[in-house]
Amino acid sequence: MQKFSYPENLYPFQSKWTTINGNRIHYIDEGQGETILFCHPPVTSSFMYRNMIKILSKHFRCIALDFPGFGLSEINPAGKYTPSIHAQAEIVAGLMEMLKLDSVYLLMQECGGHAAIKAFIEEPEKLKGIIITDTIIFPVSGYPKIKKMLSMINGSVFNFINSNFNLLIAAMTRFGINNRKLSAEEKKIYKTIFRTKEMRRTSTRMLHQLVTEENLLQQIQAAFETTFNTIPALIIYGEKDPLTGMGIPRRIKTLLPDSELYLIKGEGHFPHEGEPEKMSKLISDWLNKK
Repeated sequence: MQKFSYPENLYPFQSKWTTINGNRIHYIDEGQGETILFCHPPVTSSFMYRNMIKILSKHFRCIALDFPGFGLSEINPAGKYTPSIHAQAEIVAGLMEMLKLDSVYLLMQECGGHAAIKAFIEEPEKLKGIIITDTIIFPVSGYPKIKKMLSMINGSVFNFINSNFNLLIAAMTRFGINNRKLSAEEKKIYKTIFRTKEMRRTSTRMLHQLVTEENLLQQIQAAFETTFNTIPALIIYGEKDPLTGMGIPRRIKTLLPDSELYLIKGEGHFPHEGEPEKMSKLISDWLNKK
């Protein structure tokens, strides 16, 4: 198989590499200033944040990784790594240790955010602030529609179609981004990120962990109610994200007294792609007030 790389015209960053738990990890480290750590969800990689990082790295230090088995990062076939939220938390902790990060603003999104929060639960003093984007931090047992959807995604029929036709990525690029149309090249990159059947299965298994890891979601909710409830937080969701319609961002805001909530007008579950300029301005304005 031909070696995959991000095209420089879309992803104009210097790729860096390290080894964590035996896995070859790709990451970028751009700009100077307050540190923002981007942790991607199971349907993408650091590629999703490229347009935000182009803007934010002019004033802040932006670090974004690809988790093992996603993007350019590789799982060591001779190792014991199995993709999971717990395993990804160890990768986040390892990267922070390697880069000597002790004061971080976390941009969390879906499972990548859960993994990072799990890492910060062990070292809460390193978390300076949280940017919560299109994420559920509560057990999905309290949201039957989400639980049903995630169970369907992990079912045999969907997995067969997704494994053979990359359905999850096709749905993400078509229905999750409202305010901007991806170019043909951008769509191709997203499909290529999940270029093997195993990568596509890994994505659905990771999403389904939001159902199976009930205890972890309880732990994360408890952390937001106690350990992290005094930390500054910026909450940004797409106005048309189904999570917004369920009241999740407003519920999160009630837990965090020092928080601001913004809804991106017309946008869906991935405003990072649909409205990167608006996302970046909200983040920049918020950080400049700190």
